[in-house]
Amino acid sequence: MINNGTIYINNLTSNLSTPFDMEILNKYLNNNEEDESIKKGYDILEASSKVREISMMYGAKNRRL
Repeated sequence: MINNGTIYINNLTSNLSTPFDMEILNKYLNNNEEDESIKKGYDILEASSKVREISMMYGAKNRRL
């Protein structure tokens, strides 16, 4: 579990939970001055999405066997 106060991820394969503050995320996306903690949180969200996608593909292959 990763917890930096606004972003956390639980069980990436089946129960992805990523609450986050849209205002903070938009500030990161629209501002040239990058806050390292916001960037790190956004990178975690992006990575978790990819992990879930791969996990779902792997699960689908397993179900076919």
